[in-house]
Amino acid sequence: GPCLLRRGEMARLFGAGFGGCVHFLAYLLTLCAYSSASSTVITPLMQLSAVWMLPFSISAAALGLAELIRPVHLLSVALICAGGFLPAADGSLSFLVSRKFWQQRAVRFVILAEFLVCCYNVILHQATFFNPESVDTAQGDRGSLATLRFFIVSRTGNGLVCAALFATVPRLREQAADLFKVNRRFLFAALLGECLSLMGVGLVTFSYSSFYEPSVVNAAEGGLQQLFNLLFALVSRYVLGLGREVEQINIKCVSFLLVAGGLGL
Repeated sequence: GPCLLRRGEMARLFGAGFGGCVHFLAYLLTLCAYSSASSTVITPLMQLSAVWMLPFSISAAALGLAELIRPVHLLSVALICAGGFLPAADGSLSFLVSRKFWQQRAVRFVILAEFLVCCYNVILHQATFFNPESVDTAQGDRGSLATLRFFIVSRTGNGLVCAALFATVPRLREQAADLFKVNRRFLFAALLGECLSLMGVGLVTFSYSSFYEPSVVNAAEGGLQQLFNLLFALVSRYVLGLGREVEQINIKCVSFLLVAGGLGL
């Protein structure tokens, strides 16, 4: 009855707030990874969350809580992940099983960050997913409102954890006070980047709520990030003359084709 509905809604709101906290920690670890390696290496490794998510999805299907991933979508995830890992493994996927690869500082940060992203995406999908083919217009509108509510509550939780971190860590408090000394152009660029990132998180929230298999959405999200990151790096370096030298171009082109093939499926 109404009591059960209220409990279910409270559980979803709690999940959204908790998920936002988890998502902030993942974001923080990803920033740590970016500070120690090139973005064209780190971004491909963000496919790890899709790999983490597959066991969760398969287990949910085995328990009758979700639909089993279809073979074509499993192949899509495999292609995107293979293409994603290729640049990080210096063009050799066998390097992925070596100790040297997993001992890299950036890789350790990304492994933990992407596991937390996986947890957030599982919470998001379980709280918001509705099958658009099996609901009427009114139910679809309610589902869209529930997805928007999840986004707002999760971002609130994300912001509260960030504020708590800056309030409790002395070094971060000092850096926050020094923001007034930072060049305004740099602050504007950072603010613009965060607004664009927030828009991306909002849009992808609706993707998770409307597709049956979260690992496919996760892999597609990471694959598109990788493609756009590579294109941006090439344009910045060879057209605008800005940024770092783009290394392993041949490997990254092969990676591009694998990811594009997976996205096409």
